[in-house]
Amino acid sequence: MTISVTIDSCAWNFFFDNEYDLCVELPPERFSLFITREVELELDQIPDESHGFDKRPLKEYIRNSIERRQVKTTCVFGFYCGESPDDPARYGGFGQGTFESDIERDWRQRENTQRYVIGASKGKTSVLRKNEADVSLAVASLSSVLITVDKKKDAKPGKKGPIHDAAINGGRVAYTDDFKSSGLTLADFIEKNFIEPNGTS
Repeated sequence: MTISVTIDSCAWNFFFDNEYDLCVELPPERFSLFITREVELELDQIPDESHGFDKRPLKEYIRNSIERRQVKTTCVFGFYCGESPDDPARYGGFGQGTFESDIERDWRQRENTQRYVIGASKGKTSVLRKNEADVSLAVASLSSVLITVDKKKDAKPGKKGPIHDAAINGGRVAYTDDFKSSGLTLADFIEKNFIEPNGTS
């Protein structure tokens, strides 16, 4: 059985900057890789240029890595009820979406999680509400290992966001800073820190 790993959108920048080949770093015989639907939407919105930097090589790297490494998009089963064409579906229909476990559903609906998204507005350049992608990743960390750069070390208590909230409440969150300082390969770091000796996660 392979280890399920979910990749945050910011982790793709880390992989790109370090020239990672995900077929080598997280080999398919050991790991199954995923992105949430919300992260897929974030990646789709990366511009060709930002603040004078050419983002096209990053976009090509992400696109090629997803294809070569067969990274799958996860989404919750449901039906599209967007109010406009500019509001893309987050849910997946028959044959696409999966049912959340009781633990995942309870986590998503708990008051401490909902406070991150209730009343949140969309960013100027985003189709997602603030923290919407991070909530999806926090929920994903309950059933897979989440790779993220988003540690928010300097944020005030209560302002560190849903990923940090999940990390201190049972979520399996692998921060790239911790991995880099460990001296281990990414695959070995995940197996050492998040997988039990009997192979269960």
